[in-house]
Amino acid sequence: MFCHNCGQKNIEGSLFCENCGAKVPNDNDTGIIGNLKLKAKEYFLLLNSQLSKIKDTPPLKVFGILFLIIIFFSAYHFYKSYEQTQQTILQTSQQLEETKTKLNDIASSTAQKLTDQEKELSQKTGQIAKLEADLKSTSNSNVTVSNVGGNALSSLSPSVVKIICYSDVYGEDLQMGSGVLYHSASGDPSTYFVETNLHVVQTSDGSPSKCAIAVYPSYRNTSNYLVYKTAGYKTYKYGVDFAYLIPQIADSENAGTTSDLGKYAKNFTSNTYCKSTGIGDHISILGYPGVGGSSLTATDGIVSGFEYDEGTRFIKTSAKIDHGNSGGVAIKDSGCILGIPTFVETGRAESIGRILDLNDLFNN
Repeated sequence: MFCHNCGQKNIEGSLFCENCGAKVPNDNDTGIIGNLKLKAKEYFLLLNSQLSKIKDTPPLKVFGILFLIIIFFSAYHFYKSYEQTQQTILQTSQQLEETKTKLNDIASSTAQKLTDQEKELSQKTGQIAKLEADLKSTSNSNVTVSNVGGNALSSLSPSVVKIICYSDVYGEDLQMGSGVLYHSASGDPSTYFVETNLHVVQTSDGSPSKCAIAVYPSYRNTSNYLVYKTAGYKTYKYGVDFAYLIPQIADSENAGTTSDLGKYAKNFTSNTYCKSTGIGDHISILGYPGVGGSSLTATDGIVSGFEYDEGTRFIKTSAKIDHGNSGGVAIKDSGCILGIPTFVETGRAESIGRILDLNDLFNN
C-alpha cells in the first residue's frame, strides 16, 4: 500500500505512513462509500459557509429581503384578485345584456299583444256600430204577422232575433242572418242560447266567429232594440248546418241585460216539433231577409217535397227564403215547428227553398 503523500510503500494494514506520518487510506475510504463521504463533507462545508454569511448579514438587510418578499406576494395576490374581479364584471355585463335582450323581447311581445287587443276591441266596436247603423237607418214598420200562421207566429216573434257577423278576420264584410232566442227550463242565465244556421256564423277563413245579436221587444218598432255580443259558437252535429250562439252583455248604449233575455227568450222545452209533414201543407217563415229585412218579415208557401243532403233531411218549400232568413224559424199553421229555413245558393235548387227538419235531426 503506497502513501498518497510521499509515495513510500507501507506494510499492509498500516494506518499511517512510516516515512512521512500521513494517514494511509484504506478500502473504506475508496469507491462509492469514500466518494459519498467526500461529497457529504463538501456539502457540510458549503452549508457552514452559507450559514456564516447569513450570520454575518446585518438584520436590516434581512428584514428588507423579507419585506420585498411580502410585497411581491401581496402584489401577486392583488393582481389575481383584480383579474378575478374583472372576469366577474365581464360575466355580469354579459348577463345584463342577455336580461336586457329578454326584457326587450317581452316588451315587444306585450306591445304586440296590446296592439292586437286594441285592434280586436276596435273591430268589436266597429261591429256593433255597423249593426246599429243598419238598425237605425230603418223606419218603423207596421208588419202584421198574426194573420200568417195564426197565434204561433205572434208568440214566436219576440224571440226571433237578427244576427250580423264578420265574414272573416279582417272584419270588412258582414253577413246577415236570423235566429231564435231560447232558454232552458231551469231559467239559469248561462243557458240562454240562439239557434241558427252554421253558415250564418261561420267565417270564410276559419277565424273565430264574432257576431252581434239584435233583440226586438216589438216587431212593430224597429228603432227599439237590444244588442248582445257573442264569441264563438257551438255545433250540434258534425256536417249539419246548425249552430248555437251564446249571447253576452255588450258594451253599447243599446246593450240588453240578462233580465231582458229572460223576458224575450222562448222556453226550449215547450217547443212542439212537427212529427208529420206532407206535400201541400201550408207553412210560414219568420226572419230578417236581406231584402226588406230591416224589420221582422213573414213569408208563406207550401211544402214542395223532401230531400236528403249527406244524411240530413230537408223540407223543400215554395216560401221565399233569402240569405237573411237563414237561421229563422218555419212553422205549420197548426203551430208546430218544422225547422230552420236555410238559404240555398242560386243554381243549386233555383227558387226552391230548404228547411232543416229539426224533428228528424233531434230524433235520429
